[in-house]
Amino acid sequence: MRKIQGVLRLELDAPLCHNCVAASLGISKGVVTRYASPVTTAGLKWAQVQPSDQAAVQHRMVGAPQHASGFVATNYGRMHKELRGQGMARWLMSEEHATEHPGQSTHCYFQFCESCRRYARTL
Repeated sequence: MRKIQGVLRLELDAPLCHNCVAASLGISKGVVTRYASPVTTAGLKWAQVQPSDQAAVQHRMVGAPQHASGFVATNYGRMHKELRGQGMARWLMSEEHATEHPGQSTHCYFQFCESCRRYARTL
């Protein structure tokens, strides 16, 4: 958060090039561009941005939180246990999951397998 305010201060109060701002704060030029471009395109000055609280500045830089996925939540713990059993395959599990939730969005087979692998790595 301190670096974001530093970028805004150096960009708006003492207009320096992005290379100079990046070098003085020890961050990349791309990060400086990402933080400074929304404020400069809005035409804001340092006097307008400075008194803002940290939450407002962060919300302006990062944006609103992302919404959750529209897909049906999968119980990967149960599926991981069932996949250990003999005669159970991932494609069968993905088909069962899709038939358990008719009319709702479920992951395709490839995404289902990727999610199962990602879950297995956390164990």
